[in-house]
Amino acid sequence: MSRKAIKAQDESSKLAAEAVSNLLTVTVFSSQTRILQMLEKAQDGPQKESIRQSWFVGIGLGTSQSLMTCTWALDFWYGGKLLAEGSIGSRELFQTLMILVSTGRVIANAGTMTKDLAKGAEAVGSIFAVLDWCSLIELEDPHSYKPDKLTGHVELQDVYFAYPARPKVMIFKGFSIIIVAGSTNLKKPKAIIRSRVPLNNQNSFIIYKNI
Repeated sequence: MSRKAIKAQDESSKLAAEAVSNLLTVTVFSSQTRILQMLEKAQDGPQKESIRQSWFVGIGLGTSQSLMTCTWALDFWYGGKLLAEGSIGSRELFQTLMILVSTGRVIANAGTMTKDLAKGAEAVGSIFAVLDWCSLIELEDPHSYKPDKLTGHVELQDVYFAYPARPKVMIFKGFSIIIVAGSTNLKKPKAIIRSRVPLNNQNSFIIYKNI
């Protein structure tokens, strides 16, 4: 499947995933028919692109098979002509035919593997890049700073975040949070979160005491 078909298919897949994840909302508003119509409309692009791609693939496959058959026919015709003239013997004829057929098949197989080899080389390069990556934090450094006591105080200020799939939809705008040491644990939440709405469309959450 071509890149255009894959891109068009991704759009319909996202729509189907959103419909399934919001199944309760779709059922409450009786929007099943509307969602199905939107999905069918989104499938028009992938369907047309797949049909177009199948035509190109069929033409290419038919052309390659025809050229291979014509090449074999030409080899047999010219070899038979030389054999009839007495220029070569039957042994030389079959040796030449086997060499030509085997060489053509090897070249064809090597041509189909070039794309996979390129992807493999790129993947190997990515793996070695990760292995050669140097971290800014050396965990086993004997001269590194080690605090005598951990207070567990966590504070985040002015965090801006958006998902890569929707970069224009900001999830956090100036998000700030203060978690006081000892106010939360991993087993059971023990904190009260008080929220306020400051100016400039920013969110601020403060954890200020235990329950």
